[in-house]
Amino acid sequence: MGHIRLGKIPTNKKWKDVVGLIALEVDADLASRKTLSDDIERIASKALNAAEAGLTIAVQDKGLRYTFYLLTQLVLATRQPDWEQRLARCGVHLPSDASLFDLTAGIQNSIDDYISRHGRATDISEMAQQAAGQAISILVEPRTRNAFWDRQGGH
Repeated sequence: MGHIRLGKIPTNKKWKDVVGLIALEVDADLASRKTLSDDIERIASKALNAAEAGLTIAVQDKGLRYTFYLLTQLVLATRQPDWEQRLARCGVHLPSDASLFDLTAGIQNSIDDYISRHGRATDISEMAQQAAGQAISILVEPRTRNAFWDRQGGH
């Protein structure tokens, strides 16, 4: 199932080494009840080494970079009294009665606009954009629910 969402699974030698190490540990666990945590540092080191090329590519992804930039601007804007205008300068336009949905949609639209002007969406930029939307929803939603609850007299 994961292959559908993540695409092609890497099969180069470095990743095969990581999988082989984990498989050996699982086999050893069955024989001696040894846990993977005994060699977690070695497995993590090999996994990081294998992922290095992908991480180097990810850092250069324009959509990922812009999504990160936009999140920083969102945080900085919320510290200012004119936060709506500051977000508008980043392409996030909100109605006066904006909801969490409007904020999330505005940020998603800003990212989409940027990506369409500077290339095309990649798997990395799509994951970054989805993660940003989810992070905003998770962080802001409890506050909006409490504000709604308070306005309704606790009902």
